[in-house]
Amino acid sequence: MNDPAKTKTQLIYELNELRKKLNKINQKQIQSINKNISNDKTISKSSKQKEIKNQNQKFEDITLNQKKYFEEFQGIGYQFEITNYKPILFFGVVREITGYSEEDFLSGRIELKSLIHPEDAALVNEETYKVINNAGYLSIIEYRISNKNGTIHWVRDIKKLIKDKNNKRKIIQGTIFDVTECKIIEDDLKLSEFRYRTLVDNVPGTIYRCQVRSPWRMEHISPMVEHLTGYLPDKFLIDGLTWAEIVYPDDLDYIINAVEEAVDKKEIYILEYRIIHIDGNIRWIFERGKAYYDEKGNPLWLEGVLLDVTDWKKAEQLLKESEERFRMIFQTSPDAIVLSTFDTGEYIDFNDGFIKLTGLSREQIIGKTAYDIHLWKEQTHRDKFLTEINKLGYIINYEAELNVSNNMVHTCLISSRVIMYNNEKHLISILKDIGELKDAEEKVRKLNTELEQRVHDRTAELEETLKILRNEYDEKSKAQIELMKAKEELAKALNAEKELSSMKSSFISMISHEYRTPLTVILSSSEILRRYFEINELEAKFYKHLDNIAESVQIMTRLLENILVISKSEASSLYYESSKFNVVEFFVRLIHEIEFSDKGVHHFKFDIESESIEVTSDQKLLKQVLFNIVSNAVKFSTANTEIISSVKDKGDTVEISIQDFGIGIPIEDEPHIYDTFFRCKNSGSMKGSGIGLSVAKRCVDILKGKIEVESEINHGSVFRVILSKNL
Repeated sequence: MNDPAKTKTQLIYELNELRKKLNKINQKQIQSINKNISNDKTISKSSKQKEIKNQNQKFEDITLNQKKYFEEFQGIGYQFEITNYKPILFFGVVREITGYSEEDFLSGRIELKSLIHPEDAALVNEETYKVINNAGYLSIIEYRISNKNGTIHWVRDIKKLIKDKNNKRKIIQGTIFDVTECKIIEDDLKLSEFRYRTLVDNVPGTIYRCQVRSPWRMEHISPMVEHLTGYLPDKFLIDGLTWAEIVYPDDLDYIINAVEEAVDKKEIYILEYRIIHIDGNIRWIFERGKAYYDEKGNPLWLEGVLLDVTDWKKAEQLLKESEERFRMIFQTSPDAIVLSTFDTGEYIDFNDGFIKLTGLSREQIIGKTAYDIHLWKEQTHRDKFLTEINKLGYIINYEAELNVSNNMVHTCLISSRVIMYNNEKHLISILKDIGELKDAEEKVRKLNTELEQRVHDRTAELEETLKILRNEYDEKSKAQIELMKAKEELAKALNAEKELSSMKSSFISMISHEYRTPLTVILSSSEILRRYFEINELEAKFYKHLDNIAESVQIMTRLLENILVISKSEASSLYYESSKFNVVEFFVRLIHEIEFSDKGVHHFKFDIESESIEVTSDQKLLKQVLFNIVSNAVKFSTANTEIISSVKDKGDTVEISIQDFGIGIPIEDEPHIYDTFFRCKNSGSMKGSGIGLSVAKRCVDILKGKIEVESEINHGSVFRVILSKNL
């Protein structure tokens, strides 16, 4: 075991050594703080000096307190085994800091780590680990200890690892000092610095310190300068932008002269001028500042505050413009306008309308009252007027009789309101002479009386006329009833016509179907006869008659199909049934059928780009369209002429064209070629019903396509059918 007396002496010696080291650490800290303050360009020189002085005083207070603690040993000396952290030695102001006795710790009844604030426990454990595992490591940390009475003490714990005198056992040796008062002083110092910085940063204006003479290079300028100019403080303090560089050029001489005069007289200068903001806009500045001098009276620098008064200037300009507008209205108003004091009623301003109304000169009115110029005819009217003004603060269209020019009395409407002018209550009044209006009202009253009599007389006449009109109305009512009956009969006739039209469509449909059956039988029979007589090798003349029968049947069949399409179209029952097919193959097959029936009279030619163009459409309706157009080309073309057909792929559409070299279509007939039963005037005695193109147009419309035509008399026609590939 170590001798406690010797150990305590050794600790005191080491504590003195630690005190010296701690003083050096504190000295370095205070030097670092003072250096940071000196380099802070946002703090004035006087503020820096004051701040450094405060820091030095705090350091002296901390040093004195530490010296006192060390000299009187106002701390806790301790030694712990590193194996079990059992205290070997515990002495000093143990009870003052912890509330427990030395024996409480030495006996193990209380452990030091149990008193460490929970938020600081990790830090203490980490430092203890470093001390144990790093020979020569000196740990200096601050943390909180909970006193037995519930108070919290800030302590500084200085410890290191040592060996006993036999160099066999490792021991943690340290000293704990109560630094609560030091912490309070440090917190006060931080709070003081924070308050100073907050004060500077939150001043609504920009605080500055600059050189005395133009161009006023800045030594300090607060952050609000960015809001004022658009430039950051560093632009002035580091980059060297001077204040004169952003002053509006026309105002620079005025500022220089005003500042120099104030500096020479040692007075405060107050300025209003313009600067150019970083965005190029003009800002108005209010500046208040003064110079600071040395002991000999020489100016050292300028300090002051800058405020953005652009909005004030704009408001001032608006107020000035408003006053000018008011003055213009005041002077040019045809009504009399007068401004008087509220308490005495003295006239202080008025317009020409008031002079004209009263018939007095400006000199006779200014400074006088309504009583002085005998304005009111009846005093009772004036008293009532003042009562209303005192009660409400305004009055509108108060009617009173006033003495006006030429010793006349006119009725006037008075509107007045209490206003503040030059911080005093005044009364502004508008007086409208309604004497002429009153005369006009009297004339209107007389005219109304005459008019009422005329109305009475006229009413009697109108009542008589009304009786006549009632009789006429009764007659018209009867006629109206007859007209309604006629309309009902007409509606019935129209319905009957509609029914008849419907019956016609039904009849046509029925007849078409009924005709088709026997025609089919005739066609089949003629074909059977042909085959039969071919076997028996009868004369060709008989075959010709059979061919005529077949051809006539086909013509009648096509005619009936066209009539059926027209019938369905008029009944709105013509629909399409789409399917996918090769339109080139479809069209070629149709042309071959017609070419076969033509028996070589015409020359059919094809102009086909592709052998396969797939479309989705209604084959039956498309056949109606193309058959009718090609049949017309054959019908209206002379023998041995060409019929040229083509199919072209146009992307989303397909174009089918039929060209002939026949009689052509007159230009005046082109708008009517799709009308039912219409025939061109140059068709002569050629066979035809006039419904082929009408049927083709209706079918194309159902297929959502279109027909285009180009034609020239005696040179032929070109019909183009354009259809969508996907119906």
